[in-house]
Amino acid sequence: MEAIGETIRNLLKEKGKSVKEFAEALGLQRPNAYRIFAQNSMDTELLLRISLFLEHDFFKEYSDMYTEYSARLHNEGAKDFTEQDYFALSETISN
Repeated sequence: MEAIGETIRNLLKEKGKSVKEFAEALGLQRPNAYRIFAQNSMDTELLLRISLFLEHDFFKEYSDMYTEYSARLHNEGAKDFTEQDYFALSETISN
């Protein structure tokens, strides 16, 4: 999965919305809107506001990823997983 900021920027373009519209809808200055595009993670309240503006459910995407991750973890026998195994599995899911 790509970084959340990159996903937001791509959706903004797909929906034909400008950065100015995005910033105004969120009550931000344009430079702060651009900073969002560089983020790898963000506050859930901000993500909710962005979800509503873009009409896109980011929370469902993360929920689906959680479901897939937990199913794989369960199928692999979580009791025997090391920290490295968790990292490797999360990298596999994100790609």
